[in-house]
Amino acid sequence: MGIDKFGTGVFGGGINATLRDIARFGSLFLGDGLYLTGKRVLSGEWFGQTLAEAPDSRDAFADSPGDNTMPGGMHRNQMWFPYAGSDVVLCLGIHGQLVHVNRLAGVVAAKLSNWPVPQDPARLFPVLRAFEAISAALVVEAETASAPVPKEPAPAG
Repeated sequence: MGIDKFGTGVFGGGINATLRDIARFGSLFLGDGLYLTGKRVLSGEWFGQTLAEAPDSRDAFADSPGDNTMPGGMHRNQMWFPYAGSDVVLCLGIHGQLVHVNRLAGVVAAKLSNWPVPQDPARLFPVLRAFEAISAALVVEAETASAPVPKEPAPAG
């Protein structure tokens, strides 16, 4: 909980957590609600509903009032899905707090910030592009590492 300049508690949504803890939360999205130890932390029902796309989810998001800076994206159960056709889940806090989960790549990235305004697309989208570039590079590295090593041809003769 935060306090104001007079020492009075300021109450609102959100959590106070370390970077490591919010990255651990993101890891739940890699394991379908299971923690790394295999213990269920998020109910399978909530997890399934959150990742499921209702037929009108993206249309409702696109038609919502205000600045829609994620064309093709959607919002469901307090999670953001920024791109149509991708497996990226975002948890967005105010002033730049972010958990970025690329489920296909198996990558969780977390970021703490102190932006001067609660939301700033000009700061957010370069971060998302950086996390996507990191995820893509890790996928390429993993594919390269698991590729079979070509055998040398047998000597002629």
